[in-house]
Amino acid sequence: MGDAGNAIALDSAGNAYVAGTTFSWVNFPTTAGAFQTLNRGEADVFVSKLNATGSALLYSSFIGGDGDDGATGIALDSSDNAYLTGYTNSTNYPTAKSVQPPGGGVCDFVAFPDSCSDAVVSELNAEGSSLTYSAYQGNADINEAGTGIAVDATGNVYIAGAVRVDSFTDLLSLLRFGPPSSAGNNIEPTGFAAKISPANAGAEPTSVMLTSSPNPSDLAQQVTFTAAVTPGDATGQVSFRDGGTVIGSASLSAGGTATFTHALLTVGSHPIDAEYLGDANFASSTSAFLTQIVNSISLTAAQTSATATTGGTAKFRLTVAQAGALTSTIALSCSGLPAGWNCDFTPATVPAGSGPTEVKLTVRTSATAAQTMPRAPVSSPGIPGAIWLGLLALLMLSMPLLRQGVKPLRARPAVAMGVAALFLLAAGCASNSSQSKSGGSSQSQAFTASFQVHAASGSTTASIPFVITVR
Repeated sequence: MGDAGNAIALDSAGNAYVAGTTFSWVNFPTTAGAFQTLNRGEADVFVSKLNATGSALLYSSFIGGDGDDGATGIALDSSDNAYLTGYTNSTNYPTAKSVQPPGGGVCDFVAFPDSCSDAVVSELNAEGSSLTYSAYQGNADINEAGTGIAVDATGNVYIAGAVRVDSFTDLLSLLRFGPPSSAGNNIEPTGFAAKISPANAGAEPTSVMLTSSPNPSDLAQQVTFTAAVTPGDATGQVSFRDGGTVIGSASLSAGGTATFTHALLTVGSHPIDAEYLGDANFASSTSAFLTQIVNSISLTAAQTSATATTGGTAKFRLTVAQAGALTSTIALSCSGLPAGWNCDFTPATVPAGSGPTEVKLTVRTSATAAQTMPRAPVSSPGIPGAIWLGLLALLMLSMPLLRQGVKPLRARPAVAMGVAALFLLAAGCASNSSQSKSGGSSQSQAFTASFQVHAASGSTTASIPFVITVR
């Protein structure tokens, strides 16, 4: 991405302070403990302090909101506090003792490609770790940008800038080459100058109380941080920090509270604090640290499928791991098992705070489980076709006897013998049919059952699926 150094200053020891604009997100060099170590928008202000030989960064920080921000001027006081000016179109640019909310500029992205901009003035302490003063300078109906800055021996700040700037590109061109003959929208840029006294801004003391919910929280769970500023009529913004790194900011409501929701905290303990940046009447202040705990449970298994017989068992080995600061025992359970099945865990629970623990899972299937599953339909035995053929043959044999006038009494032995033969044939067929049915019912169809294993400690949970095939 693009980075541009637009201003530089030297202190009495020869250390160099460079300010400018960066579009870099992940690889711009910042230092531990700096005011802001993450780029929060499309582009942010950067300020970097290098030692006199240029061989090391003494501090390096972003300053910016979720829009486009840039520094165009820098000055130092006798205590090596750095004063910057530039531009922003972020509505949440970090402020401290700001005398006004965002002006907003002219939000016409056709006539003004980088519009909605205000001038800004920011004072960074000598360690580069916090803003002593930071304020918008702008109106709602015009675009402004600071272009130069100076500070006197008593701490008064003087800024010069431009208004009616079409774009940040035009602003940088104005800084380097002077005013053009006309702007892109035929409006001549106009200059402005202002004197500010940061030391006299926001003299009334304040305090901040920080709470969070829920705490402890689970990994990827949204946590709401609430900062309550006293007195309740304070205005302005609150920055929320995790170990000194700004993770977000929010404006104070009419009751003096600011809320910020975050779901990206990693597992473990996080020292969170909230800094009220002050306004024209109230001084800045910082809350005490709040320890936010993020917990997690994980379940792993080398094998998640097995085969068992009807009424038999399937065995698995699980590893239960935990992170954070769980305070209650991890309970284990199964869900989704077929009726008549059950599961057992050895050990049955895992103590909170223990390391990775191996657990043996035994699942016992039901002795009748397979018989309840659907099978291929079995046809009704009915009357075998051989009996129908025998009856037809008997009828055909009896017809000649009747035609020849054989008396019924003489025909009875032949008919009886035929009927007896048919009974024997039917009995044999019935026996074969019974054997066939008996043999079919002794072979149950294989089926699979899917279920879940759960681990829970308070609100922290984890699950893993398993499959058993019964034959």
